[in-house]
Amino acid sequence: MFQDGGGYDLYKNNAEGTFIDSTFKSSPYNDNSSDSKLRYGFKAKAGWGIGRINVVNHFAVAQWLLNKYYPGRIFSSDEVNAVGNEIGRIKHQRELRNGHSTEIESEQLVKFINEKLFLEQPDGLRYDWEYSELRPRFHGSRFEGGPFFNYFNREPDFVYGGFVKYENHKYRSTGINRLIGATLTYNGYKRDDWVTLEVTSGWSWYPSLKNELSFGLRYIPGMVVKDWDDLQPVNHALIPYLEFYTQMNSRYRIESSFAYRIAKKDEMVVPGPEFSVSFFRSKY
Repeated sequence: MFQDGGGYDLYKNNAEGTFIDSTFKSSPYNDNSSDSKLRYGFKAKAGWGIGRINVVNHFAVAQWLLNKYYPGRIFSSDEVNAVGNEIGRIKHQRELRNGHSTEIESEQLVKFINEKLFLEQPDGLRYDWEYSELRPRFHGSRFEGGPFFNYFNREPDFVYGGFVKYENHKYRSTGINRLIGATLTYNGYKRDDWVTLEVTSGWSWYPSLKNELSFGLRYIPGMVVKDWDDLQPVNHALIPYLEFYTQMNSRYRIESSFAYRIAKKDEMVVPGPEFSVSFFRSKY
């Protein structure tokens, strides 16, 4: 897998205090500075493994709609899969140039439910169809490993190594997903190498079809390897995180995340908060 990347970072630093010279004379100190960096490069990774992780978005939407519009009825897995497959077929017909019509798409699904499952046509399904563009939901387990290398125009400019990764996703219900994963990485660099292990445990809660709230904890121990005879102490970091995803309609989505890195200063993980907000618009 190859991936291009780039970014532009703007830094601003404000420092205030008192400066004391060699004669112990004090004077006020105030320094405001800014810096910018353009970073670009590419990543490449190859992996081999066993297991399978399935995307269950269409199945989850089908189960949600059937439970809402036909309460009290128990649907078999084959019936839910049939509706999920039809949802996938409808969405895969979308075209980038022409976009899509939620009215036409929802009518196609209602007709399928009426003709194939012999159920009454539900009213109001078009409203829920607007909010069926979920982030990927997974189910299954996979173990993989392989080599990688990253190149960027700024330090660290070239990093290579290998990784082994295990992840397990569990689709518990329409409202709950669970994630357990671990990744061990060896990073080679021109000065010092380093080894990291990232262990993740998280949950995703879906209070409605349009909203997703994810939370969990990442544990990252890491160690600098100057030489195999000179292994440095293991540094530890804990990163609790919280993510929120919402759909404004079938075209516009917002994703926000907050994480706090708990670690010692000047170690492999920079301590402190991290916050991001992303806005997405789909053309089709």
